[in-house]
Amino acid sequence: MTEETQAGKWEGKATVELKGPTADQVWPFFEDFCNIQKWLPAVDTCYRVEGEPGQPGLVRYCSSSTVLSGRSHEETGVKWVKEKLIMISRIERCLSYEILENNVGFKSYVATIKVLPINDGCKIEWSYIADPIEGWPLEDFNSYINSSLQSMGQKMEQAVLSGNSQGRQEKNLKLSADENGFSIIICQVTISEPHRSQHPSPSIMAEETHGKWEGKATVELKGPAADQVWPFLEDFCNLQKWLPRVDSCHHVEGELGQPGLVRLCKFSKVSSDGSHEETEINWAKEKLIMIDPNERCLSYEILENNAGFKSYVATIKVLPINDGDGQHGCEIEWSFITDPIEGWPLEDFNSYINSSLQFMGQNMEQAVLSRQRYS
Repeated sequence: MTEETQAGKWEGKATVELKGPTADQVWPFFEDFCNIQKWLPAVDTCYRVEGEPGQPGLVRYCSSSTVLSGRSHEETGVKWVKEKLIMISRIERCLSYEILENNVGFKSYVATIKVLPINDGCKIEWSYIADPIEGWPLEDFNSYINSSLQSMGQKMEQAVLSGNSQGRQEKNLKLSADENGFSIIICQVTISEPHRSQHPSPSIMAEETHGKWEGKATVELKGPAADQVWPFLEDFCNLQKWLPRVDSCHHVEGELGQPGLVRLCKFSKVSSDGSHEETEINWAKEKLIMIDPNERCLSYEILENNAGFKSYVATIKVLPINDGDGQHGCEIEWSFITDPIEGWPLEDFNSYINSSLQFMGQNMEQAVLSRQRYS
C-alpha cells in the first residue's frame, strides 16, 4: 500500500522474503553501498564519489542507459543519480540514503533499507518518502521499486546459496505485500520477549565499529500507549519539556513535522574550581531527516554544535507492547551512530544517553497518567 500524504509526499514500502539466507548473510550486500550494480540489473555503474566506505556522508554515483527509438535511429541516454548515505546501523542492519543530484526528475527522495531476520531466512524492506516525480505516476514508481527489490532479492539469495558449501536443493523467493505490493512503514523493529517492569526500565547496548560509536537504549512505560507518547516526540522543537538538561529548544527553520525542520537546543554546564563556579552554554542545531507518524519513528542529525560532535545521527521509535498478562504500554527506543567525541569516553556517553532516556520516559509517563487522572 502507498499513499500521497497531506503534505504532498509519496510514501511507501516494498518487502521481499528470502528463504535460506540469514539476515547476517544478506546485510553485507547493502553495507557495500557503492556496489549496488551487482544486485540491480537496471544500474550499469556505481562508484564512490566521496566519503568513507561504511560511514554516513559516503556519496555514490549510479548511472544506467536508456534506449530511445526514433523513426530512423536509436539513441542511448544516460540517467544518473548521486546518493548520500545519511544513516547506517550494523546492529539493526539498516541504512538510509538521500538523492543529492540527478537527471531523472527527483526533487527529494529518502529511502531506508532494512534486513530483518525471520524463520528460515530474512526479509528485506525498502521504504521511501519522496516528492512526486514529474512524468512518473505513483503506481508506476511503486512498480519500479517493487520489481527492483524482487530482482535484488533473487540475486542476493542466489549469491548466498551458491556460496554455501552445503547448498540447498530448492530455493524459494516469496514476495510479501498487500494487493498493491506495498505498505506504508518506514521504521519497524521486532522485539522478542522484552523484560517487563512496574516502572520505566532502561537498557542500553553499544559498540565501536570502524571507528564509529553505535548504540541503542530502550525504556518501557507501563500504561501509556504508543499513540499517547508519540506526539511528545513528534513535537520536535519542544524537547525541553521532557529533558531537564535542555534549557531551551526552539524552531530555527523548516516546516513543523516535515523532514528539513531544524531546532536549536541549549543546555547549561556548571564547572567549579573550588573558589568560583563558571557556567558554560552548550548548544546544538539538529535537523529532522526522516519522520513517519504511522510507525511513530523519526531520525535527526546534528548540523552544528559546540559540544564536540563531529557527526551524529539518532533514531527515536515508540513501539507498542502487550504482554501475555494483558498489561499494555509502550517502549521508547533511542539508537545512534556517531564519531567518537573528544574528551568523552564511550561508556560515559552511553550513560548520558541512558539517563536522558530514563528521564524522558518518566516525564512522558507522568504526563500521560496525569491527563488520564484529571480527564
